[in-house]
Amino acid sequence: MSATLQIARAEVTDAIRSRVLWVVAAVLGLFVITRLWLYGDLLAGTTYPFLSTFDTFAEFVPLLVIILGYRAVVGERDSGRIRLLLGQPGRRRDIVTGKYVGRAATLLAVVLAVALLLSAFVVAQFGTDGPTEIVGGLAVLVLYTFAWLGVTVGVSSTFASETRVVGILIGLYALCVVLWDTLVISLVSLVVTGQTDTGVDPLAGRFATLEEPAWFLYANRLNPLHAFDGARYYVPDLLDIAFVGGTTTAPHAPNLFGLGVLLAWATVPVLVGYWWFQRADLD
Repeated sequence: MSATLQIARAEVTDAIRSRVLWVVAAVLGLFVITRLWLYGDLLAGTTYPFLSTFDTFAEFVPLLVIILGYRAVVGERDSGRIRLLLGQPGRRRDIVTGKYVGRAATLLAVVLAVALLLSAFVVAQFGTDGPTEIVGGLAVLVLYTFAWLGVTVGVSSTFASETRVVGILIGLYALCVVLWDTLVISLVSLVVTGQTDTGVDPLAGRFATLEEPAWFLYANRLNPLHAFDGARYYVPDLLDIAFVGGTTTAPHAPNLFGLGVLLAWATVPVLVGYWWFQRADLD
C-alpha cells in the first residue's frame, strides 16, 4: 500500500473513532429535518422540491468541512506528529494528498448519507422530475464539498498555526456567506458601473437568467456558494437535455464558469498549500 493510501486510511479510521464526526453528522441531519418541517408547505409548491432543500447544504457544508478538515496538516505540525509521518516511507506530497483523500472520503460519506435520506423523503412526499434531478444535484453537491475541502486543506498546509488557519477559514466563510453581496459585489459594481447599487436582486442573481448584466453573473460565481446555487439547477437541466431532450433558459457561459470556479476551489488551494508546505522548515 502506498504512503498516500496509508495516510488516507488512517484519516478515515481516526474520523470514525472521533465523536466530532458523529456530532457534526447529527447536527447536519437535524438542520435538514428542521428545514423540511418549517418549509414543507413551500417545498410542495416549488418546481424542484429536492434541489430547493439544498439551501441547507449551501451554508452548512462549509462549516462541516472546516470543522473536520482544518487540522488536516497543521494539526500534525502543531502536535509534532509530522516528524513521525515523515519518518515513514513517504514524502510531504503523500501527507497532503493522503490527508485530502482521507478527509474527502469521510466528508462525502456524511454529506451523501444525509442527502440520500433527504432525497428518499422528498421523493416520497413531493415527487421528483426524474433521476436527473437527484443525480445532477448530488454530483454538484459532491463538487461543492470538494471545493471547500480544497481550500481548507490548502490553508491547513500553508500555515503552521492552528489559530491562523481557523481565523482565515472563518473569515473566508463570513466573506462568502455574509459579506459577499454587500461588500464584494458592491465594490465590483463600483469599478464596473461607477456606483455601488447593482440594481439586481441578489436572490435572483444567484440563479442566473438572461436579465442580469454579464459582469454580475461572472463576479457572483466567483463565490463557491453562488456557483453551487446556479449549478444545482443547471447540471440537472443539462442531464435532461442529454438524455431526454429539450432546452434550458439558463445562460450556459456563466454557469459553466461557475462549475470551473468550483473545480478551481477544489484544486488550486491544495496545490498552493503543498507548494508552501514543501518549502516549510519543520524543525
